[in-house]
Amino acid sequence: MKATEVRAGLLFPHAVQAVRITRRCQPLAGGPTETEIAYLVTSVATHQASPIRLATFAREHWHVENRLHC
Repeated sequence: MKATEVRAGLLFPHAVQAVRITRRCQPLAGGPTETEIAYLVTSVATHQASPIRLATFAREHWHVENRLHC
């Protein structure tokens, strides 16, 4: 995971931080490992949420998404 503070020029007017998350998944049925890159944009300032905290938010959201699609 990589996180950075957002400067002017992003199309999200209230964005303060941007995060790139790389996920690697091994299919249950076997086969090659799949890599997926996801981006997170947030208005939460760096002093309110560190990269580790943002990773936790993303993980919790991913958990909810998985439950909705099962």
